Amino acid sequence: MRLTFQFIGKRPCAFVAATLAILAITGCRSLDAPNDLAALDAKIAPSSKDEPTIASDADVAKLAAAQADDEPPAEKSEVTVEARPKPPAAPMSEADADALLVLLEDNWHLESGAESGFRYGAYRWRHLGTEQLASAPVAERPELTNFLSSDDRVVSANAAIMLARANDSVADLHLVDAVRDATLKLSVRCAAAEALGRPDSVLASIALAELIEEYGDAGAAQYSPELHAELLRSLGRQVDASASPQLQAALKSNSADVRAAAIDSFATDLQGQLPPGLVAMRGDPHPQVRAAVLTCLVARRDPQAQEYCLAGLGDVHLNVQLASIAGLGTLGGDEACLALGRLANQESESVRAAAIAALAAVGDDVAVFAAAKDPSWHVRRNVATGLARFPSERGAGVARSLLADSNAEVRHAVIEAIASWSLPQAGPILLAAMAETPQPTRDQAAALLTARWPEASHFTPNGPPELRQDQVLRLQTAWDAGAAAPIQR
Repeated sequence: MRLTFQFIGKRPCAFVAATLAILAITGCRSLDAPNDLAALDAKIAPSSKDEPTIASDADVAKLAAAQADDEPPAEKSEVTVEARPKPPAAPMSEADADALLVLLEDNWHLESGAESGFRYGAYRWRHLGTEQLASAPVAERPELTNFLSSDDRVVSANAAIMLARANDSVADLHLVDAVRDATLKLSVRCAAAEALGRPDSVLASIALAELIEEYGDAGAAQYSPELHAELLRSLGRQVDASASPQLQAALKSNSADVRAAAIDSFATDLQGQLPPGLVAMRGDPHPQVRAAVLTCLVARRDPQAQEYCLAGLGDVHLNVQLASIAGLGTLGGDEACLALGRLANQESESVRAAAIAALAAVGDDVAVFAAAKDPSWHVRRNVATGLARFPSERGAGVARSLLADSNAEVRHAVIEAIASWSLPQAGPILLAAMAETPQPTRDQAAALLTARWPEASHFTPNGPPELRQDQVLRLQTAWDAGAAAPIQR
């Protein structure tokens, strides 16, 4: 019941004001006798139409008189007294407010090439906004647990996925809810299913088995092979595929997505036996399945894996070719290197980029560095990523040249790659990046150098050019004087 009345006074006591209002409205003067209580109950009981009771002018006058001794008169204002007032929301920090704008976005997408085994880090599903939040300095990151109870289901789901990717098990139950929430986009539910598969989750193996029972029935009206496949991939990271009836059965699914997901699971189960017929699935009519078989056989170091990958280079579908190239990079060997070297000069930029990544994996720095000026930024990005394997003087020269690249992803890849180098090797390159590159790259370089050499904390990435140049010169002088010598990590 809501009571609306006119109130005079600046600081009313809510309880006293409500009580006086009720007394004024009902005309009760005393509550001493049981009959008075009954009369009061009858008068304040809600009507069948549940309409609010409005105090009359006389009632307002009585209320004003009752408060005259305690409060000075003030302007009249209409006050609504709630039976159970809702506590005010806690103020939101600036970081949380910025994060909310990102968490409201449900634009998850499958990384290009993910169907042939590519992953962004450990994950196939990407959301650029949440990735940027996760990569921010610790002091600037939002408190994601605050968003798990959000009324907006997209916000809650995105926060849960981010927490899970940060290995926080508090999000597990929320991930299960997100998978089950049919009001969410399929891409969000798939990203939640993928996040459930992280190896350190205690709940995951049980929850995933139950979810597959719920969403793995191909005959159900709301069946989604994409969601079923993602759940299977996550289950495969939790259990031995050879001992899982659900994964064994999925190999016979009519959905190529589901068959490929089951095969992926056997790629991570290195101890169990391969199911009969899996090798023969190299001839599957769907290229996604053929690519998955090659990846699985390479991961398990099948004696014929290289032979199968060399044959896969001639497949009519690009996904199978890319899986074969990646496999050769993993297996290595003279024959593999010769084949990859030829592919690094192919017309297809996708094939060239994959070949450079594979050549970096086998340690062929000559072939990798030769592609540093390739017209495709995808190829140059893979050259930059490959620098992690080549912390040499020549590698440092290539890193400096790629920091001047017009593509931001190439520059970003350079900084990420040299993060694995020793400080004496990486430091001069990071200082150069702080002096000469656009701000996102400056920020990244400054954060990395500061984490390993605190002297760099004096740098202001967003300062005016003159200030930045002066700061870098001072840091360079300190570096040359041996200030970084005690820190060799």
